[in-house]
Amino acid sequence: MNPQISLPNGDDFELDLIYLIENAPLWLECKTGDYQSYIAKYANVRPTLAIPKERSILVVLGISDELSSQLTDLYDITVANENNFLALVAAALDFVDIPRDITPTGPVQPGKLSTLLNKAGLRPLPGIRSLVIEELVKMAGSMGEPRTLAEVKGILAERIDVSKSKLQDILNAVIRGECLVDEQGEVVRSFTVPFANLVSSDPLEIEKRCIESYVLAVLRVDFNFFDKDRNIAEFEEVTGGEVPGPETIELLKERVQRAAEGTA
Repeated sequence: MNPQISLPNGDDFELDLIYLIENAPLWLECKTGDYQSYIAKYANVRPTLAIPKERSILVVLGISDELSSQLTDLYDITVANENNFLALVAAALDFVDIPRDITPTGPVQPGKLSTLLNKAGLRPLPGIRSLVIEELVKMAGSMGEPRTLAEVKGILAERIDVSKSKLQDILNAVIRGECLVDEQGEVVRSFTVPFANLVSSDPLEIEKRCIESYVLAVLRVDFNFFDKDRNIAEFEEVTGGEVPGPETIELLKERVQRAAEGTA
């Protein structure tokens, strides 16, 4: 906490929080206001510290999710708020599997589904999700050799006009939907483990699995969410996809239960 360092030019600099996790740094700065006078400063120092942008996070309380995304795209540092902070840290640490220490607490209040998915790092983004999936299917079919999803994300960001933060949320759904497999056909659940292919070359199948990842995120909070027609209607409006059938919902509930018990 609050380490004092000296920059190569001789200037003194103080960090708020710096972690070393598996020999890789995670840098956090926290502001409650007047962030405009700090954001450029931190963004300019980040390359000198040689900490990747995804692991250099400025947390600003009270800004909107959209502004958080815009500032991240504009500056050479990741900008978070109190809603998406945990999801961004999870992505930075390559922790994208379903947390095992969270059990259903529900109910989800009407109109709060978007907030829930945003906090889970799973903004549905139906307007661009299908485009990202189609491009991902094309890339997977022509990779030639296994690549990590982190590498593929960088290529997708160059090919598609979409912010990296939005791309991250869509790829989180791909990971959590168990869409990637290695050369042995085993599911890949990490952004940094090479995958050889997708479970299917049909974009509709990948889309279906992404929808299931949203269902899982909801079930973790509200186990009975899909028992009500109004909730199903809200889910389909927010995600732009159809709720899976009752049998699939039951299988996903079992998966949530196993994860909560630490058996899956």
